[in-house]
Amino acid sequence: MTTILINPDSLQAIALAASKEQSRYYLNGVNVELYKDGSYGLIATDGHRLHTLQTKANEALDSSYILSNDDIKKAVSLAKMARKEIGRGLQQLINIQIDAAFNIKIVCAGKEFGAFTATPVDGTFPDWRRVIPSSTEGGSPVMAFDADYMADFGEACRLLNGTKTSCIEMTSTGKNNPMIIKVAGCPDFLGVLMPMRF
Repeated sequence: MTTILINPDSLQAIALAASKEQSRYYLNGVNVELYKDGSYGLIATDGHRLHTLQTKANEALDSSYILSNDDIKKAVSLAKMARKEIGRGLQQLINIQIDAAFNIKIVCAGKEFGAFTATPVDGTFPDWRRVIPSSTEGGSPVMAFDADYMADFGEACRLLNGTKTSCIEMTSTGKNNPMIIKVAGCPDFLGVLMPMRF
């Protein structure tokens, strides 16, 4: 595993979909997929919705690991403290740096603002690509979705675009099928939202 840089807002946006149920510990974080070309993907799901951010979605994997919810909160908190310390012009340059030994550093323009060693979740992340619908035909006009999950997609949009307003695009894949969610202005994000049964 090589050292990668992750924008803290992107990580926080994807982590909104991570499970908090202890019985599904292998979903209690963000799966970081490292591709052979040096790019990476971030994926989180709780079984009801899925958030992904792919720099290269179709590359063969080199390795992957699950960054825990606790380590994500710690890294994002350090990044927020760093933002208060530096000037406004540099705030978008803050990154979370993760190396092969799972050492996490908050860095901006070569300066370190905090560091700790993460403990990856000991488990196997499921094959998330299987839940993404392959067709968007035959959509139904009447379906129910969890309002809190919908709000999290809006929050993910704000985090990814750095704006107070948000616009998400929803595409139906058929009655009682998952909804495809895209974030306007962020083509690398893909979400899936499972409907509620009623």
